[in-house]
Amino acid sequence: MKTSSLLVAALIAASSPRGSVAASGASAVPVANNVVPTAIRRRRRRHRVVPAEAAALSAKGRRAGSLPLAAPFGTTSHDSLAPRGGGDPDDDATATSSPPLAVLALSGAVAAVVGDAVLHPIDCIKTLQQSGEGAGLSMAGAAGKIFERYGAGGFFRGMWTYATSDSLGCALKMMAYESLKTGAKKYVPSDFMGPALFLCAALSFIAMSIIAVPGELLKSLLQTGKVSSVPSGISSIVKEEGVFGLYRGYSGVCLRDVPYTMFELGLYDNLKRVYLDFKKR
Repeated sequence: MKTSSLLVAALIAASSPRGSVAASGASAVPVANNVVPTAIRRRRRRHRVVPAEAAALSAKGRRAGSLPLAAPFGTTSHDSLAPRGGGDPDDDATATSSPPLAVLALSGAVAAVVGDAVLHPIDCIKTLQQSGEGAGLSMAGAAGKIFERYGAGGFFRGMWTYATSDSLGCALKMMAYESLKTGAKKYVPSDFMGPALFLCAALSFIAMSIIAVPGELLKSLLQTGKVSSVPSGISSIVKEEGVFGLYRGYSGVCLRDVPYTMFELGLYDNLKRVYLDFKKR
């Protein structure tokens, strides 16, 4: 009885469209709503990267150097790192991250003042030995003569005059050198950068000499006692020799200090370039 009633119900349901939809829907909806989305969610979960994990992976890749820098549209990452002019990528990175000229000038001025203050007593002894009054004296003899005549302060006669002119000159030298070097990296081919750096160093001292040479002349006059103060020294020189008298001995100073500055700054930067080229191999 139950079998026949079930058979009749099944025949009625099969012959009815709504029944077929309801029958199929009863079995299809659970599959559509539960089985398929669950599988999709599982696949997405496996491939999903949490933002915090992505940031950690990106930082790790940058530290390891494995992630390339983003390149502009239409260029490769290598092209985006290509330097302008004749420099190389390391030089360009250094140039773009270099401090402002005011900071470079201040650094050069402070370094000059400290160096002058520490070594000025030796310079006083040397100046006396080179003068006619101290000819033939040893360092100890010249030091004793300075102390006997002026006391301990005699070892620092003319120091502030020279420190002022030298600090201003060094500030001008560093500003000129860095500006010329930046221009050379943009416009000079890489094969000629070595000689260009030596030329930049030489020109930077020429700029410095405008201030440094009169300061060194006044310092020497103060050390030997020929003038008592800076204003009196300037007025006496200008009265006797004119303005150009302040540049007495200019050619000798340039002959000594231009090559020195070329070795000091030019050789430093050339050796640095050699090291960077060797490091990239």
